[in-house]
Amino acid sequence: MDKTIGYTTISSEIISEEFVINKSRFIGYAKGITDIDDAKWFIKQISKKHYDATHNCYAYLLDTYAKYGDDGEPQGTAGLPILDCIKKNELTNVCVVVTRYYGGVKLGAGGLVRAYSQGASTVLASAKLLNYYPCALIEIQLSYDNYQPVLNYLPKVADYAIVKSVDYADSVCVRCAVKVDKVQQLEQTISNYSNGKAIWQITDYTYQLYN
Repeated sequence: MDKTIGYTTISSEIISEEFVINKSRFIGYAKGITDIDDAKWFIKQISKKHYDATHNCYAYLLDTYAKYGDDGEPQGTAGLPILDCIKKNELTNVCVVVTRYYGGVKLGAGGLVRAYSQGASTVLASAKLLNYYPCALIEIQLSYDNYQPVLNYLPKVADYAIVKSVDYADSVCVRCAVKVDKVQQLEQTISNYSNGKAIWQITDYTYQLYN
């Protein structure tokens, strides 16, 4: 993983927004996704729900992998504008489907691009944003003589350090996720709170939700 760059996605809850342009009805759907199978499932569900629609166009972005489909609309007028909207909002791990019920008035290539862009931008504007930050997974070993001050302190820095688990055995083992740019700061503070007796190691790197 890149230890310095986080990312923003949206909630996995399916949301929708609807509007009409020149008698054509457009419904935008959006969902946060975890993998390609999740995106395919979402697209299939919306297409099944709107089996009678004229078009169910989609785009999704998963990390750096992108895919889109025009579902019968002229090439480049539907799926690509939806994908561009996801990118312009600086989102990833997101899938958007825009359904169209044709109303009898042709929109032209430019009109279609604007309509599908609006479908994507409108629904994404309603989405709950989730901010993930690159974090180090830290394991801290503490003796029973000095663990309590550390446990009392950690909740005070929950904006950058989240306790994942605490195990009590021969010693106390605290596992937490810490934003990578705060690791050195927390290590120094924990050392102070434990009188320099804490044993500290980074076990892995991951992304952690901080909202």
